[in-house]
Amino acid sequence: MAKSISAQQRKFANKWIKTHNAYQSAIYAGYAPATAKNATQRLLENSGISKYISSKTKKVEQKESDEADEVLMNIYRIASGKPITHSFTKRDNIKDEVVTDETMTSPAPTKEQVNAAELWFKLGGQLKNESKEIEKQRARKIKADAELAELRVKQADGSADSQVVVNVTLPEDGDDYSE
Repeated sequence: MAKSISAQQRKFANKWIKTHNAYQSAIYAGYAPATAKNATQRLLENSGISKYISSKTKKVEQKESDEADEVLMNIYRIASGKPITHSFTKRDNIKDEVVTDETMTSPAPTKEQVNAAELWFKLGGQLKNESKEIEKQRARKIKADAELAELRVKQADGSADSQVVVNVTLPEDGDDYSE
């Protein structure tokens, strides 16, 4: 069972969680400046305080994990075409009042299902955005565009030759670089 801590130690721990400044946290908790300067390491090493801090961080981690699980469950439900609850509110902006408030349960529209399925597979590493060859060709194009832009700047300020030579390498028969 966790060792209980005093109210002053709890105040120190809560402030330390927020600031990670042990000295200021000790001052905030009511320790005298001289005591705070010498006690900060001892306070952080106190087993009761460290267990308290650990329990606080675990609660937050668990809450975040639960929220992430909920998001993943919703993505999966949408992707698999399971019914979800849709809430609609129609408002008359001139009268500044709610006209209707509706809730219905049905599968998401097909486009949303496809988007959710794509996201689900990407999250699972089962769907890659693009092939390595397409990425390589995009990088090659970006480099060529940058070189052309640099050449145009040099020509504009007169520091480049007036003649431009462009080398083009065509794909060999059987190579397909189309997207």
